[in-house]
Amino acid sequence: MPKIQTRFVAEYIAMVVLVLMAVGTVSVFSASAAVGRQPSLERFYEFPALRQILFFPLAFAVMYGACLFDYRRFSLVGGWTKSPSTYLLAFSVVLLVLVLVPGIGVAKHFARRWFEIPLGQARVSFQPSELAKWSLVIFLAAFCDRFGPQLHLYRKRFLPACLLIALIVG
Repeated sequence: MPKIQTRFVAEYIAMVVLVLMAVGTVSVFSASAAVGRQPSLERFYEFPALRQILFFPLAFAVMYGACLFDYRRFSLVGGWTKSPSTYLLAFSVVLLVLVLVPGIGVAKHFARRWFEIPLGQARVSFQPSELAKWSLVIFLAAFCDRFGPQLHLYRKRFLPACLLIALIVG
């Protein structure tokens, strides 16, 4: 595909995503309109519409920043130790283990799956399993890019990938 046509398709997809995000934000805003209550920034999280209005430009900025990043840097072509995807997955596994340690991980609803990070008077909750999901997807994409033609080798390539998935899911 010529470069000009590829750029046009990429811009078209970005515009479609932007329009879908805007329609979703308007839908959430109209469905959760608080009649008779004045929105207050002190009780920000009680108003889903305010959160959506704030998170829409934030999500767009994250999406734009992500498309500037060269995804080929996560490749395993240079080796296991030179790929950020290996370190990202290892970091995720460490966080998954740390969340189970009493005093470090926080139990909510009878399950210990959260970290709470104090930011001034507020506390931000973080669930390491969400990072682990994305890390696993990125690592498996790099793994399949590197060893794709050899994935038919059951014990040498396919089984280790399945065991890695089982480790993260477990």
